Amino acid sequence: PEWRTALAASGTTHLVALSGFNVAIIASFLVLLLRQLSIPRRWHTVLIGMTIGAFVVAVGAEASIVRAALMGLVVVLGRGLGRTASIRNAIALTAVAMLAVDPTILTGSLSFQLSFLATLGVVYLYPLFERWTKPLSNPLGLKEALLMALAAELFVTPLLLYSFGRFSLVSPFVNMLVVPLVPFTMLFGFLGGLGGLLTVPLGQALGFSGWLLAKAILFIIRSAAGLSFAATELHLSAWMVAAYYICLVSALVRYYLLQEREGTPNTKLL
Repeated sequence: PEWRTALAASGTTHLVALSGFNVAIIASFLVLLLRQLSIPRRWHTVLIGMTIGAFVVAVGAEASIVRAALMGLVVVLGRGLGRTASIRNAIALTAVAMLAVDPTILTGSLSFQLSFLATLGVVYLYPLFERWTKPLSNPLGLKEALLMALAAELFVTPLLLYSFGRFSLVSPFVNMLVVPLVPFTMLFGFLGGLGGLLTVPLGQALGFSGWLLAKAILFIIRSAAGLSFAATELHLSAWMVAAYYICLVSALVRYYLLQEREGTPNTKLL
């Protein structure tokens, strides 16, 4: 209970939910491995698809991980066919496929809603933030991490307030610090597991870095959650949430349409 409270207060509950991060790390590792093994490229899509599919089944096939897996497979398939993958087309196709199988998740699955909203925030809001802050420096990728966290937060926060009535004031800054550490924590943990199959000391040596990173993540989250101003109670009604998303989507559509008319590259809605 104390750990769940700390995650909620720091706005990092998403870290313990399987998502695109996990799928991206697995797919990237497989791509590197298959290249080293000189396996023909035409088999990459099949092998990666089978591995990701097995991973989804093994972890329970929740809406968030299914969404991430389908989007990842669309991107992998596109590259396998020599086509440029569009993340916007991928998320649209994934949503249609999932709703065709089970339309009830649109209103009955909070993980489905949050997963897609967070992804939409990164896809549509992050490029705007990046363009507006282009003159600013990006030391150690912190600016990028902060902007991505803010983009996702602006899309999911109203729904979270409606569902749980708790608002984290430190979430963007905490996520800026801990999210970049997650892939490396997973990587070293995975390497430690593989090394341990050969010899325990090797597994411990490889996994030690992952343990240090995990300890750092836990320390940051607990420290942030312990601040007196970390979170506050705030509940939004359904009407307020609907009005927020209508205004947000309208503003984004207007912005992207204006950019398309002006001929700005990479600003198409789809």
